[in-house]
Amino acid sequence: MNLARIYYAGRVGIGSTDAGSAGPYATAEANLFGTPEEVVDKIHEFREAFNTDEIMFECNWTSSLPREVVMDTLRCIIDKVIPAFK
Repeated sequence: MNLARIYYAGRVGIGSTDAGSAGPYATAEANLFGTPEEVVDKIHEFREAFNTDEIMFECNWTSSLPREVVMDTLRCIIDKVIPAFK
């Protein structure tokens, strides 16, 4: 979320109104941030509220995360989130 806030501040600074300029609170509400357990809970909330059966996954949408962070995120998704839905 800290990176989302920085990214948003930069978009506002250049006057962007595209989809990538969503504010930090909207970003947190509509995306999956948190521990694997929190992400599983949020997926269940999305399923219930929107009848969701697919999720698009992008773990480096600002292109600013170090490779190690991206790989750790992928490991968490593979090891702890996906198994909750098998």
